[in-house]
Amino acid sequence: MNDVDKKESINLYDLIHNISLLKYESSENRGNILFCSLDITLEDKLILSKPIPITEYSSATVIRKLLEISSGDVSLFCNGEVIFGIGKRDMKQNLPRKAFLIDFKGQGEWDVITSRNQKVMSVAYRVPSIPKASVKESEFAKQFEKTFNTLEYENVWKFIDLAKKQPHGTMVVITQNAENEAVRLCNQSFLINKTSEIPDSIVKGSNRQSYFIR
Repeated sequence: MNDVDKKESINLYDLIHNISLLKYESSENRGNILFCSLDITLEDKLILSKPIPITEYSSATVIRKLLEISSGDVSLFCNGEVIFGIGKRDMKQNLPRKAFLIDFKGQGEWDVITSRNQKVMSVAYRVPSIPKASVKESEFAKQFEKTFNTLEYENVWKFIDLAKKQPHGTMVVITQNAENEAVRLCNQSFLINKTSEIPDSIVKGSNRQSYFIR
């Protein structure tokens, strides 16, 4: 984002993070910005008569407001200097070559998506991290048998597969002492009766929770 031939430059990381922290009418940022060339080819796009320069300090608030109309397959367009338009893209296709996407996930959180629709970095409150590859079921089954000396892993795998999709994280602890641990922590948690299965809808709605599985 720095050009030696220009007087102005910008720290893109700081700009994006500052925008991610801004709320609009109490709502968190869920929009996205596609960094691409001015001649991007899309059937559905609108070009701003007055582009918004991202080098100006006051632009962050304006960009945050405009992001309210972007989400999913609708993106703001930026060429590295200005926000110049907005348009709809086909999410089944790769992004234009040399383009990349900033996808805001809430206050202080955002992802970097490559032109091949691959997430290469996640940022949460200024701390970047590289996405980890998901554990495959075959590998999980192998480790489960090794640890617990049983092949009956299906229910646990199903539970974990649902829990790992939580937007804010869920902790699952698998232990033979699960019942005692649940009782020990009952004053700071919600203890439920022993059950062989928890409905999918409850798992999906339980953000930032911890589960003990025996």
